[in-house]
Amino acid sequence: MLTPFFLRRYSQLLRSCAPRLSMALLCGAASMQDTAAVPGTSPVPAVMTQPAAGASWASRALMLSVARAGSSIVAVGEHGFILLSGDDGRSWSQARKVPTSVTLTRVRFATATEGWAVGHMGVVLHTVDAGVNWVRVTDGAASARLALEQAEALGAGREPETVVTLRTSAAQLVQDGPDKPLLALLPGGPGRALALGAFGTGVRIEGEPARPQSMLGRLDNPAALHVYGVSENGGIVYAAGEQGLLLRSRQGEPFVALASPYKGTYFGVLALSAEDVLAYGLRGSMFRSADGGKTWIRIECGTQQSISSAIVLADGSVLLGSQGGQLLLSQDGGRSFSLYTQAPQPVTDLVQASDGTVIVAGPRGVMRIVAATKAGA
Repeated sequence: MLTPFFLRRYSQLLRSCAPRLSMALLCGAASMQDTAAVPGTSPVPAVMTQPAAGASWASRALMLSVARAGSSIVAVGEHGFILLSGDDGRSWSQARKVPTSVTLTRVRFATATEGWAVGHMGVVLHTVDAGVNWVRVTDGAASARLALEQAEALGAGREPETVVTLRTSAAQLVQDGPDKPLLALLPGGPGRALALGAFGTGVRIEGEPARPQSMLGRLDNPAALHVYGVSENGGIVYAAGEQGLLLRSRQGEPFVALASPYKGTYFGVLALSAEDVLAYGLRGSMFRSADGGKTWIRIECGTQQSISSAIVLADGSVLLGSQGGQLLLSQDGGRSFSLYTQAPQPVTDLVQASDGTVIVAGPRGVMRIVAATKAGA
């Protein structure tokens, strides 16, 4: 399944393989069955439109992301499973309506009731009832067609070479089909969200009803590197990804590249303010900027395990989760970290519950880390 850990291992192979093999690796062989062909495009796997099934073992399945929805907790993962907890992670039930069975990689909420989830095949889901029911806003096939429409509409004011490049890229997206997962998610105001992912793909959702817009040509990412994380504070948005990719944008504007102090993969970024930001990733790599990404200093976290997630706790402390299950705590704004506790599984994402405990997602489902009550209110 596609966690950042596994995707980085596949990156080189994916870039040298045909789109059909890419889809098989990202989505699983089973999802290649029963496809609906559209003339001029790759077939669309039926799993993209097949509703998620109920399963007694769903709470023990691979979960890739977890988020707060008011006092509730929502987790997402393989097979389109979306889990809900109203008792701070002590018990879980499945969402009532999920219109896809693809692996979901990220979930985030803008309010106690409105949230978004993204995943494989470019799927974007939306909920307005705290995760009980979801609707599909767009998917990789629809986003590719939208990108082509936008590219073909480009005219005066754009360099001819740029227009040709964007139209060629958009046409390739349509031909590839929905083989590229979305991996990073940032909710906005009502009906608004930003999702970014593999090979620099992305979509912005605007307005009510939600209107998707392609991010093609709006990221300073000419190598089409994977984007794994996105974070916003004070109207400034940061994104991070493979091969040292760091991007910055003022909300709604195109992303520009930042000079990176590290050429390895970043799995996430956490904006503590508009200027204070943490970027983290492979082998315990952590960097901190206090000037909006102009300069960076390396932070020693005390681990060689890849850092997969980071949150700000209720008391302002920063908590990291590693793929070795370590939870690392900073009480000085990310300038230093120490081992807080050890989770019983690799951490793909984490969130603080309303009672102060930390809920971690991973290959064995979602788990409460009770010891974390000391760290937050």
